[in-house]
Amino acid sequence: MPCYDPDSSFSSIDKRTIQPLREKLEKTEAMLCAIVHVLVESKAIIPVVEAIDTEETGVTPNDIAVWWTIHKEKDAKRKEQEKKDDN
Repeated sequence: MPCYDPDSSFSSIDKRTIQPLREKLEKTEAMLCAIVHVLVESKAIIPVVEAIDTEETGVTPNDIAVWWTIHKEKDAKRKEQEKKDDN
């Protein structure tokens, strides 16, 4: 089974279960952002993405590109909101 399987399903989940998962997801996304940012800035992203075993991970280079684009847009909006909140 790949590390990520979009077909897996969850049974009923309550709020006590969701909150730790949300925190873990946010931390994981922040770590991924940091890593991808360094790889993009150092121009090392292409060989890294090309080396991904898509069968093992269930993730394609396109999945990463789409996530990165969306993440950067959300991050820019967050930073803009922080600027407004500081004023």
